[in-house]
Amino acid sequence: MRKKLLTSILVLSMACSVISEHTAFAASVATQPAISTDSTETTDTIKDTDTTKNTNTQKSYSFKKNTFSYKGSSQSVSPLTNSTYTHADAFDGMYIFNGIDVSYHNGTIDWNAVAATGIDYAILRVGYRGYGSTGNLCADVKFDEYIQGAIAAGIPVGVYYYTEAISTDEAIAEANYCIEKIKDYNITLPVTIDFEPGTNKGRSYKANLSKTQATNQVKAFCDTIAAAGYTPAIYANKSDLTTRIDGASLGSSYNIWLAQYNSKTTYTGAYQQWQYSSSGTISGISGKVDCNFFYSAADSLTSTAPTGTSIASATISSIPNQTYSGKAISPAVTVRYNGQTLVQGTDYKLTYSNNTTIGKASVTARGIGAYRGSVTRQYNINPAKISSFKSKSASRQITLKWKKGSNKCGYQIFRKNTYNAKSYKKVKTISANTTTKWINKKLTYNREYYYYIRPYKTVNGANFYGSLTYLTTSTTPRNKKRTIRKKTALYKKPSLKGTKLATIPKKAKITCISRTYVTASKKVYHVTYKKGSKTYTGYIAGKTRLY
Repeated sequence: MRKKLLTSILVLSMACSVISEHTAFAASVATQPAISTDSTETTDTIKDTDTTKNTNTQKSYSFKKNTFSYKGSSQSVSPLTNSTYTHADAFDGMYIFNGIDVSYHNGTIDWNAVAATGIDYAILRVGYRGYGSTGNLCADVKFDEYIQGAIAAGIPVGVYYYTEAISTDEAIAEANYCIEKIKDYNITLPVTIDFEPGTNKGRSYKANLSKTQATNQVKAFCDTIAAAGYTPAIYANKSDLTTRIDGASLGSSYNIWLAQYNSKTTYTGAYQQWQYSSSGTISGISGKVDCNFFYSAADSLTSTAPTGTSIASATISSIPNQTYSGKAISPAVTVRYNGQTLVQGTDYKLTYSNNTTIGKASVTARGIGAYRGSVTRQYNINPAKISSFKSKSASRQITLKWKKGSNKCGYQIFRKNTYNAKSYKKVKTISANTTTKWINKKLTYNREYYYYIRPYKTVNGANFYGSLTYLTTSTTPRNKKRTIRKKTALYKKPSLKGTKLATIPKKAKITCISRTYVTASKKVYHVTYKKGSKTYTGYIAGKTRLY
C-alpha cells in the first residue's frame, strides 16, 4: 500500500463461511513486465520459468470453484498483473482468491464491470486518522459510493482504516469510528487496521512508540472490532511486522495481511492474505490497482454480518480518579442502555486497557448475547501520594527531603509565606524521579513557611498529579530559649482566638519555634511551653515582651 496517505491503504483478513461457485474470471487485464518491490524489503530476484504448472497465461483466467490444490512452493499467474507468483508451503492444498483494495485515489469505479471479471472480493478504505498533530478522524470521501456500488454488484467487501493512533484509547476510537461508519452495510469480510507508520512519517511515527505499545494499540483496535461482531485483521509489511509490532504474537490471535511486493514472500510468520503488487489492472477501474491473494481452506469468503442491538450509545457510570499501585486497577462500573441497567456477563463483558500505569486508563463494555458494539469510558490513574516529607532548618534556608515517588514520576513543590494566604505558589519543579532533596534558599530568618509537595507524571502531553503532602516548617531564630516578661495567653491557633491552651506566667521559660506571619503585617510567636509533665505548643501575641 505504499501510496500517499489519502491515496493508499488496504487490508483484508481471514474470513470463512459460504459463497456460491465462482464464475469464470474473464477480465481484460494488461500484461505487466515486472512486479513492484516494497522498499522496506530486499528485492526477490527469482525468475519464474516453470511453465509446467498453472499455465493460465492468457488474459482470460478461469478457476471454477478455485480448484487449485498447490503443493510445496507452487506457482500461479495473477489475472491482475499476468505475472507469476510463488506461494508459501503453508498454503499447500488451499484455495486462492483474487481481490483488490481501493481508496478515493482510484476515482470513479464501474462496479458492475469489476464484478463481471469474476473478481472474488474488494477491500475498501473506510477512513483514516490525520497524520498531523491533531490527528482528526476522517472518512474516505469515496467510501459510501464505493461500498454501495460493490455490494449492489454482488462483490463481497471488507474495509480498512489507516491508523495514526498514539495510544490504545485512540486505537479504540478508530475502531469505534469504523463500526459506526459500516453499521448499515453488509460487511462480510474483515475490518482491518492499516499499520504503516513510516509511510507519511506522521504523528505515530514521531511518537516513537515502543514495540510493546504499538502492539497493544493494534490489539485494542482488533478487540474492539471483534466485540462488535466483525472479523478483525492487521495490514503491515514484513519490516513493520518484525520490528515495529509483534507480528508473531498478533498472528496467533488475529488475521494478518502481509504487504510484500515480490514474486514470493519471505516473511516467516503466519498470514492469510498477501498484497503482492500495486500495479494491477482490471475492467471498471482506470489506472493501477492494488492486488491481493487470499488463502483459505474453505471454498468461500462469505461470512455473516453481526446482529443484535448496538450498545454504542449506552452509558458507563462515572469513575473517580484512581491511585497508582503497580497493579491492574479495574474499578467496577454500571452500564445502562435506554434507561435499563445491563447485566455484566449476560449483556456485556468488560475489558480494561492502560490500567497498570499512570495516565489515562479506559474500560470498554462490549455487547454480548442480544447486544453488540461497545462503549468506552476513560478514567485517570494518578501517582501515589508522597509518604514522607521532612525538613531541616537553618537561619536563611530550609532543606526539604522526601521519599522517592513511584513509577518514575517527578515532583512539584509549592509554598506560601503567610498563614492566612489562600493559595500556594509553585517554587520548584523537579523532573528527575531520583532527586529527593531541594534547598530553598534566601529566606527570612525566624519565619514560618508552609509547603506541599505532589508527584506528577507527563503522559502523552498531559500531566497527572498525585495527592498533596503538607509540611509546616521555619527558618531558625537567633535565640530559641526565651523568658516571658509578663504573663500571656497561649492559644491553639495563630488567630489568638478560640481554644486557649494555657496561661504562661511572668518569667516563665519558653522555646521559640519561629515567628508566624498570619498576614503580611500581623505576626505572632509560635512557641512551646512546658508546665510540669505537660508540654504545650501554640501561639502568643507578637507584641509579647521577651528576653
